[in-house]
Amino acid sequence: MCGRCVQAKLHIVLDADLKSAFSWNTKQVFLFVLAEYQTETNQLNQVVLWDAIIQQQKDAKIRKKKLRQKYTFDDQGRNLRDRAFNLTVAWNVMPKVGRLFTRSQTFVGFNMPANYTNIGRG
Repeated sequence: MCGRCVQAKLHIVLDADLKSAFSWNTKQVFLFVLAEYQTETNQLNQVVLWDAIIQQQKDAKIRKKKLRQKYTFDDQGRNLRDRAFNLTVAWNVMPKVGRLFTRSQTFVGFNMPANYTNIGRG
């Protein structure tokens, strides 16, 4: 837990079909969801919220109606209030032979609320 930061909790709807990422040369796929936003001090802030390793093509269709984040969405400068952010779903295809490659899709237009509740200490 951070002392002077702001933390947000999100529930995400994730519907992804990564079966096409698998071929004879695919060892596994590393899938992750990250939040991206700008502040006055940082042009780009990226926070990984959730991740998974997919080792078989049959498991590559992910359908979560209420995906809870694994990792905290916090900002040390208390800059999340009324902040616009994007969510990016990205995946790294790890081959048996050759170079790893990354693909992603960004969803724009999300906003943090202007008011929020202080829960806990501080």
